[in-house]
Formats: sequence, C-alpha cells, structure tokens
Amino acid sequence: MKRMALAVALGLGLAAPGHAQELVVTPDPQGPGETLLPQGEVEWGYYCLRCHESPEPLRAQIAAASADRTGLETRRWLGVFLVRHHAPTPEIAVALAAWLAPDPE
Repeated sequence: MKRMALAVALGLGLAAPGHAQELVVTPDPQGPGETLLPQGEVEWGYYCLRCHESPEPLRAQIAAASADRTGLETRRWLGVFLVRHHAPTPEIAVALAAWLAPDPE
C-alpha cells in the first residue's frame, strides 16, 4: 500500500500545474462515432459510477476539505485516498484525482 501511495504522489508530482490531462478516444454516447474525453472521466465511468452517481458532490467535498491546500497538494492527497479507496492502479488514481480536482484556470 505504501508503494502504491508513493507511486500516486510521484505521478501527481509530474502532473504539474497547467499540465493537460490525457484525452482518450471513446465511443460517442450521442451517436455513431467516437469522441475525446479526459482519461479521468473515462475511469470515473468505469470504476466509480456504480456507487457515485455524480462527481459534483465529491468535487464539493474535495474543495471544502482542501481549502488550505494548493491544487497540487489537493491532487496528491486525493490520489493517495483513491488508492486506499478503490482505484485498481496508481495510474487510474492519478487520472481520477486530476479530473476531480483540476487546476483552476
């Protein structure tokens, strides 16, 4: 578990402020064809949606819990939490953390 948490912290350390999230080609839910979605959104649909209907309540909780943290500190904290919660790999935790707590622009 400590090794996974370290991998998440290192992965989020590389996702510096302003670092764009990787886009993933997925089937378009609106019809035939494909669309590009942030990797974290794709992972949310696959791993989180069955228990968490919407990301918005979680984003509000994350914002309240991290009012005194920088964006990077928030994503590190969230990534480590997600590894302990249900994220199957550190890479998925990093993608989810970056999507749930993006840099303010």
